[in-house]
Amino acid sequence: MASQHLFKLRLAGVVDGPRDGRRVLYRLRGGHVRNLLNEALFHADHHVSGQPVHD
Repeated sequence: MASQHLFKLRLAGVVDGPRDGRRVLYRLRGGHVRNLLNEALFHADHHVSGQPVHD
């Protein structure tokens, strides 16, 4: 379940966010984590669009 993964990421300090009752709006902590996510999204976009993956 996604909520369990997000909870573990929160414990690890990768994400944070304010709790509003049962809801939490998560955000990434730090530029390095943002860069990693952007690279993962670019890779997924290449895969879905059929563009060759490059380094």
